[in-house]
Amino acid sequence: IVVLAETRVEAESALAALQREAELAAADVLGAAPDDLVLCPPQTVLKTSSGKIRRSASRDIYVEGRIGRKPLPIWNVH
Repeated sequence: IVVLAETRVEAESALAALQREAELAAADVLGAAPDDLVLCPPQTVLKTSSGKIRRSASRDIYVEGRIGRKPLPIWNVH
């Protein structure tokens, strides 16, 4: 299980503390530690126009290593 969590925190020490807390919270909710927990910038987790999480598309950017990169404008997508 991979957990993507958006945050505005940028300071390394604060990110490390947040990472530990998020891992503990995820383990509590899931019943086991996640395989990976990624703290990413705001608007990284993709959503539909109605606000639902686009799990498949978000998984794709994780697998492709594109977490945190700005998406290309639609006119630049091939």
